[in-house]
Amino acid sequence: MKYYIIFAFSILVLLACNSETEYKTEKLSLSQLRALPYYQTFNIFWDEYNPLENIVDSVKQKFDIGKHKLIVFTSPTCYSCGNADSLSAFLLKTVYLAEIPETVYEIYSMPNYKSSHIYSDIVHLESLPAFWLFKNNMPAACISDSFRTHKEAFPESQKRIEEFFNEALNEN
Repeated sequence: MKYYIIFAFSILVLLACNSETEYKTEKLSLSQLRALPYYQTFNIFWDEYNPLENIVDSVKQKFDIGKHKLIVFTSPTCYSCGNADSLSAFLLKTVYLAEIPETVYEIYSMPNYKSSHIYSDIVHLESLPAFWLFKNNMPAACISDSFRTHKEAFPESQKRIEEFFNEALNEN
C-alpha cells in the first residue's frame, strides 16, 4: 500500500509539472497587446503620454515602408522593472501617431530577454524592452540600446525615446 501511495503521488507531481501552459514568446498586434490584462499598465502609460509633435511628423516623413521595419520586444514584467517600464508604450504611441502601418512593425511579448524569438539568429537581446530598426530586412539600429547608453552617460537628460527613433531613421 505504501508503494501505491508513493506511485500515485509521483504521478500527481509529474502531471502538475506539465509545461503546456508555459509562457512563450508571442507575436501580438497593438490592439491585442492593449487588450491583455497583464499589460494594463501599458495602457496607463499610453494614455498619459504625448510624444513630441515635431518628432512624430519627422518619423512619419522618414519611415520608409519599403525599406524600414520596427521590431518591438517587450514583456509584462517590464512594467515592474524600473525606468524602462514606459518605453514600449511611448514608442508605440509615436508609431501609431506617425501612422506607420502595422504591416511594418512587429510586437513580441516575451517572458524574458533570453527567450527564443524569430529573429534570434540576427538580433541578440540584452534586456527588455528592446526596439530594433531594420533596414532592408536587416538590423540597422537598436533604439533601446541607444536610449539606455545615453541615459547612463547623462542621467538628467530629458531626451525621449521617440527622439532616438528619429535619429535611427536619420542614420538609416
